[in-house]
Amino acid sequence: QTCALPISAPAVDLRLLDPDGAEVAAGEVGEIVVRSPMVMAGYWRDPALTATVLGPEGWLHTGDLARADADGNLRIVGRLKEMYIRGGYNVYPAEVEHVLADHPQVDRVAVIGRPAPTIGEEGVAFGSWPSSLLECLERRWTLDRSAMADLFRLGAPFRGNHLVQGITEVPPGCIVRYRDGRRHTERYWHAAVAPRAYASDEFESLFEQVVHEHLESDVPSALFLSGGVDSSALAMAAKGFDCFHLHSEEREVAERVAVLSGGRFVNAELEHTEWSEELDELCRSTGQALSSAAQPMAVSRAISHHGYKMAFSANGADELFHGYSRTPGRTGLSGRDSLPFPFEEPGYACFADQVRHIFRSGENLVFPGDPERHPREAALRFLAEMQDLVRDEGLTEREQYRLFELRTYVAGDLNTTLDHASMYWSIEVRVPFLDHRLVEYALSLSPTELVTEEWGRKAPLKAYLRSKGVFESCWHRPKLGFSLHDGSKVRLRRQQLEALAALDRDGFVRFLPRAGHWQRDYAYILNAAMAFNNWKRVWIDNGPVSA
Repeated sequence: QTCALPISAPAVDLRLLDPDGAEVAAGEVGEIVVRSPMVMAGYWRDPALTATVLGPEGWLHTGDLARADADGNLRIVGRLKEMYIRGGYNVYPAEVEHVLADHPQVDRVAVIGRPAPTIGEEGVAFGSWPSSLLECLERRWTLDRSAMADLFRLGAPFRGNHLVQGITEVPPGCIVRYRDGRRHTERYWHAAVAPRAYASDEFESLFEQVVHEHLESDVPSALFLSGGVDSSALAMAAKGFDCFHLHSEEREVAERVAVLSGGRFVNAELEHTEWSEELDELCRSTGQALSSAAQPMAVSRAISHHGYKMAFSANGADELFHGYSRTPGRTGLSGRDSLPFPFEEPGYACFADQVRHIFRSGENLVFPGDPERHPREAALRFLAEMQDLVRDEGLTEREQYRLFELRTYVAGDLNTTLDHASMYWSIEVRVPFLDHRLVEYALSLSPTELVTEEWGRKAPLKAYLRSKGVFESCWHRPKLGFSLHDGSKVRLRRQQLEALAALDRDGFVRFLPRAGHWQRDYAYILNAAMAFNNWKRVWIDNGPVSA
């Protein structure tokens, strides 16, 4: 709302008009139109577009909607193109958004109109988290059991359906538009391949430029340094940044890298913790069932408790630089014997193997009332869906497989665990490896350049470390990683087993080891069971969702 009167004549003429071009009464909403020597003459070389906003007498239709009080002060209520008419009433999304945003569970919200039978149009609310909609819209919701099955089979409701019917999620890199009464999801960024010369000759400068741009911050920040190849490369590019390490068997390597990078080394012990209460609160604040949230929450809590407000992570490098053997591609290795490091596996042969490794085998899960009575047929249909998803015009088949690796990680793991768990502790996590320039660079390289007989997997990153004087033992070893305290691990596993048993007893899911890598699947399914059981306790047992 303006704090004084709008600029008045003779400099500017201002009116509020209704759709018929008549001035509205005080307190009524109208479109702001102005006439002034300062108003543009028109759009450059586009008389048709100019005619849509400039009247014959020089009045500019701004498209802004406002109401004026008795003193002439204006209050902007929205945009003309955003207004929708519900049952004969003009509804201004900004006003609805202000009301919804007053709810304590709503972080950000956007409202748009869409066609509706009988009443003409209705509002659709978009929340930053599902909890925004579950909490502030007073209605009963229903569990989406197919989405629940996706959580167990895929690790997340991967195909956009949320655990509640009526709530869908916009895929990463996409926007939603309503046209002709239908919703359209459009991708605003398409992966491209960087020019060869740019990719091969300027990686070091490109990598360091991207890293430094992401490190810009005016709050206390730290770089998460595990001691592996990816985070070590990030530390060397950052130069002099605080390096935060969770105490592990990799401490010695991480500390040596921090010293080489000129940064301060911070070693933190993970606290013993009980998980249920903290995970319930995370579930309540996001509305999500977060399959692997316990460990990222412990990480973000430790970073926050050391006084940092922003963290930088090397997530995404494995997916981009052929760090996983499951990504198909004819690499620069002539066979198993040519692997420079015995702890690195040769690559998978086909896309079907990649899909089977990323996701769980549906044959090991039983969902009472599930329409998928033939799990093998369902698995083939799912493989066909993934094959459609992986197609991206302008990319080769091998480039598409690497991009698929990255997309499944962002959609099913990074966004739904690391992001939410970190934001719960007021930590913003920036991920330079997901910058579109590094994605395009990595896609420009062939598998033979990403996996070589000299360097093994992630060859460009290892070569970069060597050029910066980093010792070979940084990468010439199996990655150890960090882990929770033994006592925390025991408590966590006990809670996971109890959750799976409770869901079996209540008729939600049953695990029957029958096919594939069921031992590996079991660990993932235990994570999903604990996540869904927490979500069920918050939103079904004590919330507005019906099973």
